[in-house]
This record gives sequence, C-alpha cells and structure tokens, in this order.
Amino acid sequence: MQFSLSGNHSLTTKNWLSYGIFWNFTPIKSYDYLEPRTTGRYYVYPENYFAGAFISTDYRKKFALDINLSNTWYSGSYRNTAQVFIAPRYRFNDRFTMTFGVTVTDAANDVGYVDNSGGDIYFGTRRLVSVTNTLDASFIFTSTMSLKADLRHYWSEAAYSSYHLLGDDGLLYNTGYNTSHNIDFNTFNAYLSFVWQYSPGSEMSLVYQNSIYQSADQTTSSYYDNFHATMGAAQSNSFSVKLIYYVDYLFLRNKLKRS
Repeated sequence: MQFSLSGNHSLTTKNWLSYGIFWNFTPIKSYDYLEPRTTGRYYVYPENYFAGAFISTDYRKKFALDINLSNTWYSGSYRNTAQVFIAPRYRFNDRFTMTFGVTVTDAANDVGYVDNSGGDIYFGTRRLVSVTNTLDASFIFTSTMSLKADLRHYWSEAAYSSYHLLGDDGLLYNTGYNTSHNIDFNTFNAYLSFVWQYSPGSEMSLVYQNSIYQSADQTTSSYYDNFHATMGAAQSNSFSVKLIYYVDYLFLRNKLKRS
C-alpha cells in the first residue's frame, strides 16, 4: 500500500540534446508486505523523496552519451540511495555500433530482510553497493545476416552494521541477533549470436553463452580484485542452434490443388 506523487520535465534543443529532471515524493508511511517474506506480516516503509536528472546527446552523430543521476532520501534517518548511470555509444559506421553502460548504486543504511528463525523475522541495516557493467556490440553483414555480442557483469556487496527484530506493528526493534549475513555476489554473462534470415519469415540463429555465478560471505577490497576473482571461478558454456522455417499454408494448399 503506497501513496506517492511523481512528475518529470524534459526538453530537447535544436541540436537534439535532450535533458530533464524527474521526481517522486511519498509523503506518508507505506506498508511493504513483500520484504518480510511471510504471509500476513509487513514492514512500515518510511516517507521518502526521490529526484534525478538526465542528459542525452544526439544519436545521429557517431558518438553519443547518456547520463542519469538520481538520489532517494528517507525521513527520520541517514538512509539514502544514490545512483549513477553512464552509457557512451559509438557508431563506427552504418554496420558496426558499440555501447558501453555502467550503473553504480550506493545505498547507505539500507534496510532489508535477513532471516526468519522460530517465527521471528529479522531485518538488517547495511551498506548495499552494486555495479553493473554492460557492453553491447552489433555488426550487420547484409540485410539478412547480423552478429551481436552482449556482455554483462553484475556485482553486489552487502555489509551489515546492525540487526533488528520486526515487530507485529511493522516497526524494527533492538535484538541480540548477531549472525553475519555479509555477502558478495557476482554474475557474468556473455552472449554471442549470429542470425541469418535465409527467406522471408524464416531464420537460423547460432548462439553461444558463457555464464559465471559466484557468491561469498567475505567482501573484497575493490571492484577490480572482485572481477578478477570472478573470472577465475567455475563457468558454464553452451551452444545452441535454432532453425525457423515459415510455411505459407494457403500458398501450399493452392499449389497442391493445381498439381
């Protein structure tokens, strides 16, 4: 249950530079029935205020850039969530385009579920940092053949500073619970796909996928050390072939009748 007010304002200049601001206000407490992960229980979500700004340059030019900045403030605490999104893109020619995107989210004094023990629900206060890097590239050979590569690395780290007992009233109370729930989580995915439309409505696709999933209860010293450790972890590889053939039933039926 939530009541909020939101809006946005954007402009585009004559040289196709777009920029604007957006905001969302939730001036009253709301009730989160999902985070406790128990039927009938809820968490009283505090009032919060969200605002951000964006800028996007002309996509018709070889180089273009998207930037998005936002922050969420919560009343009655030092809790806030900042996010930065930057995505430069470059069009080498009409056939080859590459886009790199990075999203960094830093949630200070974030609050969330950690455990359910003996019917007691525990929440934790944590610093939650996540970084997502993506690289997308596409190359068009002909009007019917193309190659596309997608790489994505997601890293999320949660370092807990305190734990709380969720009361029946949805509020948090002091507790002696002290089990560590620090976590360092990574996923890395790479996709390479080749698509050939060999006739109208019919195509063949070849897809290669590489995946890595890693989770640890110890946080690392830096993003680069973390990424290096992830790339050295166990990984899975798969290769698939998909063939789609379009059959025009009416054309086939009429052809069979004539024969």
